[in-house]
Amino acid sequence: MAKKQDELVGISLRIREPLRHRIEQAASRRGVSMNSEITDRLTRSLDDDDRTGSPATAALLRAILVEIETAERDSGKAWYEDLETAACAGRLIDKAVRRHHPDPKKTDPEYFQASEAHQAAYEKLWTIEFELKKLGIDVRPIKGRENGLAPLDHDASLNTLEILQAMIERSELGAEAKGDAHSLARKLPELDQEYASATAEFQKAKAPYIQAERRGDERARAVEQFRFNQRFRVRDTDDTSHVSSGKS
Repeated sequence: MAKKQDELVGISLRIREPLRHRIEQAASRRGVSMNSEITDRLTRSLDDDDRTGSPATAALLRAILVEIETAERDSGKAWYEDLETAACAGRLIDKAVRRHHPDPKKTDPEYFQASEAHQAAYEKLWTIEFELKKLGIDVRPIKGRENGLAPLDHDASLNTLEILQAMIERSELGAEAKGDAHSLARKLPELDQEYASATAEFQKAKAPYIQAERRGDERARAVEQFRFNQRFRVRDTDDTSHVSSGKS
């Protein structure tokens, strides 16, 4: 026979002593029985599951709590009492949200392929430039990209090779080391073109997702503007009511 919705049922529950003690303390603070404390907490937990709607949302909320705890532990202050702690928590939370964004590498085969090709081209080019730097030949300032790799067009790459070859000849490297440096330098134009092509394809694959983020930002600004307008509308209504009532 089906049980009635408001019928109380007994269940057998085994928990460890530390947890039983925590429940007892929580119940005591609220002035309720342990049974009420357990029931209320289970109800809230299930209600929270219903509100989050998905494991992904629940995981994000847990990550946000972790970041708040991290910020508070670092400063020793509560985020709602200290502006610096709140700012720290906000930045950590923003990064946590971005880590939980949908990953197109997992859902879009073309994006995944373009991303992998871009990374592979980057690593091959970086390896050659790193080997040259170990020989005392730093390519980055010559290419005008001290802060990292950036794709070069064909003419710029060939021009870089000529400068590199002259630099190698002027260096104090031994004959064998110069030969190794020249061999590495000759690989750069082809790798530069491969990296430039891979970068262009990756940018093309990323474009729809960049546009989606921009549209999301625009929607967020529209929501913020709507809330702002609503607050002023409510305030104006209150002021009008105050005047019409004859109160000063």
